[in-house]
Amino acid sequence: ADDAVMVQVRSGRVEAGAAGRSRALGAGDALRLDGTGPGIVTHPDPAHPDPTQGLGWLDGRLVFVDRPLGDVLAELDRYLPGRILVTDPAIAARRVTGNYRLDDPAGSTLALAAVAGAEVTQITGRLLILH
Repeated sequence: ADDAVMVQVRSGRVEAGAAGRSRALGAGDALRLDGTGPGIVTHPDPAHPDPTQGLGWLDGRLVFVDRPLGDVLAELDRYLPGRILVTDPAIAARRVTGNYRLDDPAGSTLALAAVAGAEVTQITGRLLILH
């Protein structure tokens, strides 16, 4: 995500870190790494209170509870061979909950837009604009 990476452990133990500093993580733990070194270990990841949510991508799903639509679309954008843009900050701030397949990110985006009451303009199938 931008200039950081999130490490989340499904099972077992992992040492994660950067710049010569690391932390031990166990099942359900999460750690954000950025240029400043290891972040704070969370139990569980606050963005995914259920440890299985943050790891849903392993099963081809995006699972989220009460998250800003803009954050969810940023995750979906990683799977789309194009871009997703949201032109209205109020739409991006709307809180959503869902469980969507990652093999159809455009379809998931359209479904989320409908739930959020946003309109979608598609340009050449590679650009989705929510407004």
